[in-house]
Amino acid sequence: MSKIEGQTSLIRDDGNMAIINTDTNALHKAKATKARYIKQNSEINTLKREVREMKQLLLQINEKLQWQEQ
Repeated sequence: MSKIEGQTSLIRDDGNMAIINTDTNALHKAKATKARYIKQNSEINTLKREVREMKQLLLQINEKLQWQEQ
C-alpha cells in the first residue's frame, strides 16, 4: 500500500492500483445518509399507499350515498 501525496485518507493498493479511502468517519456518515434516505423513501411510499386507500374508501362512500339518494 502506498500513500497518495497530498491526501491523508487515501492510499493506493499496489497490487491492483485501486485507490482506497481510509476515512472511516466519512464511511459511517455515508451509511447513515443512505439509511436515512431509505427510511424516508419507505415512509413516503407508505403515505402514498394510505392516501390511495383513503381515496378508494371515499369513492365507495360516495357511491353508497348516491345510491341511497335514488
